[in-house]
This record gives sequence, C-alpha cells and structure tokens, in this order.
Amino acid sequence: MGGLICNDLWANPCCTLMPDSHLTNKLKQLGARVVFHAVNGGRSSDPWSEVNWQFYESNLRMRARVASVYIATLDNAFPIDVRCSAPSGLVGPQREWLSRCVERGEQFLCCEIPLE
Repeated sequence: MGGLICNDLWANPCCTLMPDSHLTNKLKQLGARVVFHAVNGGRSSDPWSEVNWQFYESNLRMRARVASVYIATLDNAFPIDVRCSAPSGLVGPQREWLSRCVERGEQFLCCEIPLE
C-alpha cells in the first residue's frame, strides 16, 4: 500500500509548479495495490469549484486505471454545509467507484477491497 497527500496525486496545474511526477504509477512499481489519498481541499461557491471537482474526479479514475490500483480518497468535510472540494470514496482499477460518499458532510465508509 502507499499514501499520497492531496496534490501529490493529481498534480493540479493551478497548484503544481513542477512537472507531474506520476507518483501513483511509482507507488505501483514499488508494489502498492492500494493508494490512500488524504485531501484538505478548499471549498467555495465560485464557479471554478465545479471545474475543479470534474478535474479531481476524472484524475482519480484515470490514475487508478493507468496504475491498476485501488485509490481510497477522502476530502476534509468541514464546513459540513458546503460541498467538498473533491469526491471521497474508493475507486477501483477499472475506473469504477466501488463506494462513494455524498458531496457534503461527515460520513463513514466501509468497503472490501478484493485483493486476490
């Protein structure tokens, strides 16, 4: 297993000033089958928040597929009345959401990862 913090996984071009180092792929090369991803994204009602959400969701699914890993991702849920900055849940290596949290508020998630 491996772990990445926020932008170390998705390399948002608005925040990352260096080339994308594809750390999800590097963790796979080191033997990781599951990557835990901690996020503390900012939230707002700005129209760009929807664009960012789409970027983060697509990025998670693409990186899970390319590296053939499971990505367990979790965003900070505070404040609970504002939509999170990125989706939270478990993405499988075929780009599918195996389990997913709703977009705002604190939740608990339990999902089996089939590591055969």
